[in-house]
Amino acid sequence: MGTYKSIMRFASITIIWAALFSVATQGSEQIKVLAIADAQYAQKPARINRYYSDSIKKLERIEKLHRGENFSFLVNLGDSVDEKRENLAPVLEALNKFSCPKYHVMGNHDLADSAENVDKIQKSLGIGTPPYSYFDRDSWRFVFLDTNALCQMDPRKRFPEQAEALKKKVELSGKKYKLYNGGIDSKQLEWLDGVLSDADSKNLNVAMFAHSPIDSKSDTLLNADEVISILNKHSSAKIWINGHRHKGGYYKPFNTHLLTINGLVEDSLDTLSYAILTFSKNTVRVEGKGRMKSYELKLDVKK
Repeated sequence: MGTYKSIMRFASITIIWAALFSVATQGSEQIKVLAIADAQYAQKPARINRYYSDSIKKLERIEKLHRGENFSFLVNLGDSVDEKRENLAPVLEALNKFSCPKYHVMGNHDLADSAENVDKIQKSLGIGTPPYSYFDRDSWRFVFLDTNALCQMDPRKRFPEQAEALKKKVELSGKKYKLYNGGIDSKQLEWLDGVLSDADSKNLNVAMFAHSPIDSKSDTLLNADEVISILNKHSSAKIWINGHRHKGGYYKPFNTHLLTINGLVEDSLDTLSYAILTFSKNTVRVEGKGRMKSYELKLDVKK
């Protein structure tokens, strides 16, 4: 009988300690993500500071450097190829060597082919229809967006009226219209608003992955103002992470952190610019590699 009481007492203490540990560690989860952008692989000579044909070797070197590390997932922020579907297979082969799950968004260079081949590129990257989605993990919601919906480089011409209206709006504002900067269609903007509203109600942090930046610098999304007006409505909208602008950068002109990952295509084989992102309840830690800078981004979260 004494032995039974001792066992029960030990079990009770164990349960109490487990409960206390659970409370103490609640919200302390860390999600580790490998972020790359703008590999722009193609079998063609280097131009200016873009080393297209070296991108496969760069991806392979990154994989070798981090082999065995426990990444939650890898995110590829677009421009996997410089042009043509025929260049995609070597990129996917290199990325598939990473043991973690892979998520992709498309960039403007991924559109440089026929409409049929662009559809095939999208499918090969595992991007569905519609080409935007999200998933939840711990205290985070990860959203993947299509910032090329209104890009006039897209041979599929998915939203011609909206794209033309956006072009006129930009030109009337006195800004230079660059067809490769693209825009987000109205249905996707409505969807994003709803996804953020739902995250607000569930007290989730939201990270958005896209190809194009939304700050006021060069080569920004053509209807960035519409996106920003949505983000400013939602406390959950913590960070926007993109590629496109090869020199990288970080800004916080409003409540959402804006982070640009440097373009891998502009690196030598010895440089290798990318980022390791660690998401926790209160912080996003950016460990920059190569030309990519490091940051410790504090989040305003509800207690």
